[in-house]
Amino acid sequence: MRLIQTLTLCLALSLSLAAPSHRQEGHDKKSEKAPAEVFRFSSSYGDHMVLQKAPAKAVLWGFGQTGAKVVVSLSGSHNESGHSATVINGIWRTTLNPVEAGGPYNLTVSQNTTNSSITLTDVLFGDIWLCSGQSNMAFTVGQVINTTEELAMASKFPNVRIFQAALEKSEEELIDLAGVEVPWSRPTAEWLGGKNFNHFSAVCWLFGRYLYETLNYPIGLVETCWEGTPVEAWSSQRALDKCGLKGSLTSPPPMQSYLFGNISAEWTSSVLWNAMIHPLLSMTITGAIWYQGERNADYNITSLHQTNRSWTSFGFALSTNRKNDKHDGFREIRWHQTADYGFAPNPRMKNTFMAVAIDLPDEKSPWGSIHPEDKQDVAFRLVLGARAVAYGEKNVSFQGPFPTQAILNQSFVGIVFNQDINAILNETVGVFFEICCSEDEKCGSDDKWLPAPIIKQGLNYVLLSTPACPAASITAVRYLWTDWPCKFKACPIYSSNGLLPAPPFILAITKSSPAPPSYVLPLNFHFPSVLRLGLRCMCGEVMDQKEESHIHLGWLEDKAHAEGHKHELHHGAKLDRCGGIEFDAVTVNEEGVPYFFKGDHLFKGFHGEAELSNKTFPELDDHHHLGHVDAAFCMHSEDSPDHHDHQFFFLDTKVFSYYKHKLEKGYPKDISEVFPGIPDHLDAAVECPKPDCTDDTVVFFKGDEIYHFNMKTKKVDEKEFKSMPNCTGAFCYMDHYYCFHGHQFSKFDPITGEVHGKYPKESRDYFMRCSHFGDKNTDDHIEREQCSRVHLDAITSDDDGSVYAFRGRTKTGNVTGHTDNQVFVYKVGEPHTHLEGYPKTLKEVLGIEGPVDAAFVCADKHIAHVIKGQTIYEVDLKATPRVPANEGSITQFRRIDAGMCGPKGVTVVIGNHYYIYASPKVMMMARIMPEPHKVSQELFGCDH
Repeated sequence: MRLIQTLTLCLALSLSLAAPSHRQEGHDKKSEKAPAEVFRFSSSYGDHMVLQKAPAKAVLWGFGQTGAKVVVSLSGSHNESGHSATVINGIWRTTLNPVEAGGPYNLTVSQNTTNSSITLTDVLFGDIWLCSGQSNMAFTVGQVINTTEELAMASKFPNVRIFQAALEKSEEELIDLAGVEVPWSRPTAEWLGGKNFNHFSAVCWLFGRYLYETLNYPIGLVETCWEGTPVEAWSSQRALDKCGLKGSLTSPPPMQSYLFGNISAEWTSSVLWNAMIHPLLSMTITGAIWYQGERNADYNITSLHQTNRSWTSFGFALSTNRKNDKHDGFREIRWHQTADYGFAPNPRMKNTFMAVAIDLPDEKSPWGSIHPEDKQDVAFRLVLGARAVAYGEKNVSFQGPFPTQAILNQSFVGIVFNQDINAILNETVGVFFEICCSEDEKCGSDDKWLPAPIIKQGLNYVLLSTPACPAASITAVRYLWTDWPCKFKACPIYSSNGLLPAPPFILAITKSSPAPPSYVLPLNFHFPSVLRLGLRCMCGEVMDQKEESHIHLGWLEDKAHAEGHKHELHHGAKLDRCGGIEFDAVTVNEEGVPYFFKGDHLFKGFHGEAELSNKTFPELDDHHHLGHVDAAFCMHSEDSPDHHDHQFFFLDTKVFSYYKHKLEKGYPKDISEVFPGIPDHLDAAVECPKPDCTDDTVVFFKGDEIYHFNMKTKKVDEKEFKSMPNCTGAFCYMDHYYCFHGHQFSKFDPITGEVHGKYPKESRDYFMRCSHFGDKNTDDHIEREQCSRVHLDAITSDDDGSVYAFRGRTKTGNVTGHTDNQVFVYKVGEPHTHLEGYPKTLKEVLGIEGPVDAAFVCADKHIAHVIKGQTIYEVDLKATPRVPANEGSITQFRRIDAGMCGPKGVTVVIGNHYYIYASPKVMMMARIMPEPHKVSQELFGCDH
């Protein structure tokens, strides 16, 4: 099994050992046999070809009479002449000066001894990419999903040229290709949609097409692949010798081939290198891409850990899936393709990029599950890698999340990723994360790995539930370690925009409690909204918040913290929340409305005047006359019905419990009776329900002392929050935890007390509506609702061009909207009029079961476009009954938050960004992401 570690994808190493930039002008005579001395170009040249552009120098070569002189000239927008070469052993070779991208050119070579010349026409200069691999690279454009549309687009990209070597084997290194399947050509539907697994490669074509759309200059694609072949056949013997595989013969297990039936014959090492790679080595190219390695599963598993040092870059698609009852070895091959790093580029593969295709299975593919029809996503991800690695393009996200650390902390394992993530918590459809439970720390066998479901996600981390295993035996975590780990685009961890999946990985677990500074459970900030946004840590309805704003920075100690409570305020005082108030306590009511207490006054919500606390809570004055509330929280504890959705107020030594604004029988009580171990005269308190805390917990603050009170066990755990200021108020709002100190606030982790981001912040900026204050002298205060980074639930526009965005309880429209399974219809006007008879169910109105993610009608059309997950339906509004038809798919996004149609086309909102497509059809066919726009800045004119 050491071969699993040492065998490379020797194509990359082979290229590094025998690529043009390391070769002399002469030739390897040992491997060369002079052909008949006919004056011609090499078989890899022809009309319509692409030569490598500047700054590289394109190599030209061919055959002629030994001793003859060959002269080369280039005519077009750039003219060159006078390049000459002498024919040696029947072969001539020369190098052009660098030529910038463009064309067309005519390329002429003449031989003096025969007074003959050859002219190649319509020659372009651009970037050349070689495409190699097995059946998934041989998979043609005529076999992919949306074949008709893809083939129809071929003629629109005349500057993406194609070439394909014929299938040939050789025991010796050939000088020239033994055959050509597709000569250099402009793309046509006929060339791209040839015989299945014949021509032309879908991944190769789409890679070149997407790359052209980015670079906007000619791209040349050279396909040389053969289905069902082992990688050793593609590797030079020199590379195999360097890998310690001298004289290797490959006898992989039988595999079904669509061209050649059952493949079980031995493949002699290097036979495809000799016939289909070596003849191309003189070609100057930008890089190469490789797709598939499953043919090596279960015997010699490739690892790609030799970097191509000569061709600028090497890209590969991480191996795909096959639906099978037995273990295929695909999980191991994926890991070893990355030299056991799990990602690329890495220290052993420095010029390499990787496209993860593990989330693109296709169980119902007519070509077998190992051959998914979706090649668009594979090509798109490869292009992202090429742009970042080969072209050095900045700010291109080309890698999915990868873990930086796994920490065992109490009853969970925290996995921290190197970027923001988009996570799916539902693991009922498969096993994704597994924990190794092994006393001897050996995790080789599968029976030592136990499922570990996700119990919580943060901006760049997930928490895993630990299996029934002693903490000392928990040693490692692995992810997607099965042959068929997830459904189409439904793996649990993606980049924050939902486009790039995390690759499989294995990671050792660090045992640490408390967590070290490098272990960050990031805190996520939401701007408040006036719309009802009841969340788990509020009393009342649970609603998911799908978007978070990431803030990373060390804590700035609050030097302006006011000491103690000030009780000078009284009934006659008029409070101004915009004057810089230090609140005594903060909580939310059962509807999620924030309550801010100061003295004997209460502010409800984000604006409005203060009212006396005893107007809402008369018993506070009846039982106590200190004139202020020390601390308050609203408990969410479904395991404890006596406390669930109850508001608790702390005054001196007493605690009051309210349910729906009514004082519970028997209250007030001594704090020590209800919360034993908690001191009197508190400064602040905040609830921390599961799973934010391991158990339903209340965090109490008194000076710099922190107490975690377990609502179930009644036990107290004293904490030390070194990063925290002394809080005079605290509350949980929109799934985040805030500490108020003075007229400022900080967002903190209720478990560790860590604060990340540029804090403290001004409370009046975010938790109240103040037109101006402090050093501000303008009334242009940004409304939190409009500039929040919390996702939109719906968006629409009316005929006057006004845009309506909804967050919380949604209604959309021209003006038609939906909430879950209901549809509301409004007549546009001032004000909008709710039409009689509505709401109705989605099924009644559109013939679709709800809920759906978006619905819109484009101008002057009677077709409603309804998006549900990655499926888009068309509903004819003039039809009776209305039924969904013309079902299509959106492959660029796993889901969207909102969508609308306007003069510019279709606007799709995902999190904090929106994207514009010319039409619904373009959106369905698109494979390259349009330019992202920021919702808050560009749609609503905010400054962040």
